[in-house]
Amino acid sequence: MQKRRKLTKGQKTDLLIRERWTCKECKQPIQRADLIEWDHTLALARGGTDELENIVPLHRQCHLLKTFHPRSRATTLASDLFEIAKTKRLIRKREKPKVEGGLKSRGFSKRFKRKFNGEVEER
Repeated sequence: MQKRRKLTKGQKTDLLIRERWTCKECKQPIQRADLIEWDHTLALARGGTDELENIVPLHRQCHLLKTFHPRSRATTLASDLFEIAKTKRLIRKREKPKVEGGLKSRGFSKRFKRKFNGEVEER
């Protein structure tokens, strides 16, 4: 995972101008008095970059909804935390070492034999 960028006031202003002073999540205008948080569109844990193109302004409440609540947003399918957990599970599954030769069975007793008519006889 990459280290997070510390945004300067100029960069924050540029991002707000780029997004036309609207929250990327709820599409409502951002007022100067609103609490603004800066979100990575594609989370760093999922392979996103820390470039300015990947950072968008969100209202604090919209950011909380995006981060913690699954399937509560109209713009994406699931929250960041659930998607990050899924990504980590898939990576672990892919990196899990394969058992050479498959799993070994303890075998079955060869003492008895079943005939086609259903009878069981001793070998």
